[in-house]
Amino acid sequence: MPTGVCIRCFICILLNNPKRGTAGFICVIVEIRLFLNMAFTEGILMNLYVGNLSWGVDDDGLKSFFEKYGEVTSARVITDRETGRSRGFGFVEMPDEAARAAIEQGEGAELDGRPIRISEARPRQ
Repeated sequence: MPTGVCIRCFICILLNNPKRGTAGFICVIVEIRLFLNMAFTEGILMNLYVGNLSWGVDDDGLKSFFEKYGEVTSARVITDRETGRSRGFGFVEMPDEAARAAIEQGEGAELDGRPIRISEARPRQ
């Protein structure tokens, strides 16, 4: 891609969008992610909220737990900025069918000695 060409313009050309323009960096990242999700995933991805996590659970442990229900796109335990300690909840992104199975079968299951809560994450406000 030549220097000075906005990534959004490139995406607009790919999507045959006649209304081309520039966008902020965040918009470009979101558009690329949406484009890749549509192109390379089977179905729509669902973001799950996972609560009541033990302080010892990390991203890898969370991902490992959810992999038994299907492919995990991402898993993240939310940590305190100052201490780096887990805040006791996290988010897992996975295909819709696998996510629904995780909610039905995984709700109340024990992870690191604690029963976890699983629900569809609400959008940030």
